Amino acid sequence: MELQKLIYDVRENLSIISDDRRIDDRYIEHLISVARADFIKKLLSTRPGYNTINLEQHFHVNVESTSRSIFPNLDISCSILRSTEPVPEMITTDITSQHYIVRTADILKNTIEVIEYERANQLTFEFDVVYAFLDYKNYLYFISKNNHQELKYAVITGIFSDPFDVDDALTDYPLPSFMWNSIRPGIVALLNSRPIEDPINNSEPDYARMHNDKEDK
Repeated sequence: MELQKLIYDVRENLSIISDDRRIDDRYIEHLISVARADFIKKLLSTRPGYNTINLEQHFHVNVESTSRSIFPNLDISCSILRSTEPVPEMITTDITSQHYIVRTADILKNTIEVIEYERANQLTFEFDVVYAFLDYKNYLYFISKNNHQELKYAVITGIFSDPFDVDDALTDYPLPSFMWNSIRPGIVALLNSRPIEDPINNSEPDYARMHNDKEDK
């Protein structure tokens, strides 16, 4: 679904389509993202085998060789393959549910097996396969039998908490209509209950300013 249509839908339910001063689109977008993530978490907790194809996104990963040291400024002789940047936060990283997979760029050589971080030091390499795991900082690591695997690029597919962390130019928001119909009433109710912004339209709503005032005291 198009995000602007979702935002328009919220405004229409609030009957304030013509008054953009009261609620910022970015705040509505934030509420949609949070409500979407909460709904999906609850859905997958009760239906772990649920087909999530309409919720998934593909995050492209550049891979480089790096030291196996856990300390940034301490190098050790052993190296390992790792993504050049952390992977955006995913709603679920449960490898048994198949809601999170890693592939190579070559469709005929997709032999990457996702494992838990704790299993990384127990691998025996009985088969010619590349293993991948996420560490606690959300970097994606790759391990092969001889650690000389020529892997420069990979794709991780999953359900990400904030779709715009994956694609900041996103137009097709990963949210099916049935799910939107379920979470929209809660978003509208929350917006209806919030304080009205001040009349000088200073880009900081009253509810945020009141919160900041409390912290300052």
